[in-house]
Amino acid sequence: MDREEYIARVAWLRRYGDAVRKQQALAQKLAEARAAAVRITPVLSSARVQSRDSASAAERAVERIEEARELVQAQELVRKRLYAEIFPVIAALPDADERRVLCGRYLRGQNMIDIAAEMGISERHARRMHREAIQRLDMSATTC
Repeated sequence: MDREEYIARVAWLRRYGDAVRKQQALAQKLAEARAAAVRITPVLSSARVQSRDSASAAERAVERIEEARELVQAQELVRKRLYAEIFPVIAALPDADERRVLCGRYLRGQNMIDIAAEMGISERHARRMHREAIQRLDMSATTC
């Protein structure tokens, strides 16, 4: 396997972690939209006569929350689809330790130091196992 193919396989595996991080960022935006709506609510409820501007501010806050919620849900579907695509390829590896390294790195987002410590091996050995596992992946059924 040449370097370019190795890099392509790693990039293919990293898509899941990227999807997780994007979902987390979108969930943070949703939380911020909800917090902004909570700050608007007391102002609106304390007004004796609700003006047109305050009503439209409330409507905009609700719209932002709904848009953010829909984006989080859409990204969750992307994340689940990627997991369903990547996990079987990793699970097909015959060596359990290689599966553990790749699952830790690409599905749980762990770094090599943590993976090595969890497995009771050196970081260097974990990196070697990672490289060998990447080379053994059966990519025949994927769109890598």
